[in-house]
Amino acid sequence: MDMTKNINKARAPYDYYNSFKKEELYIVDLANSDLSDARKVGTHQVVTIPKGFMLVGGRTAFNRAVTSGGAATVQIKFNGSNLTKAFAIADMTEGKGFAFDLVAGINSKVIADSATVDIVIAGADLTDGEFGIVLELTDTNKH
Repeated sequence: MDMTKNINKARAPYDYYNSFKKEELYIVDLANSDLSDARKVGTHQVVTIPKGFMLVGGRTAFNRAVTSGGAATVQIKFNGSNLTKAFAIADMTEGKGFAFDLVAGINSKVIADSATVDIVIAGADLTDGEFGIVLELTDTNKH
């Protein structure tokens, strides 16, 4: 499911810019009825990153515990490559946060066309929860 229209992109003061890097925060609130399909097992697009940007870092934080009807896992991916481990329900409790694992091939690679950041839900549908995804990007179009 492409949920880009229904994701809340936090506005300032959450966006941070300097001449080299910007941070963007995307809030995934699973209680939002517009995201009912995004709670289901599958791959769900959070955001498209345009051509000329580099993903140089990021993290996720759980604002409200994620729950499911079974043994669900959630993983964050960048163009199909893992940014995080597959989080079990026990990992996704309120207040926990994790940095992205930027392996070779993801870190500091200029996006040639565009790229997506997705969440992948496996095992069982989610029932509730809220988490933020922070993307640290460099715009090579400006330099």
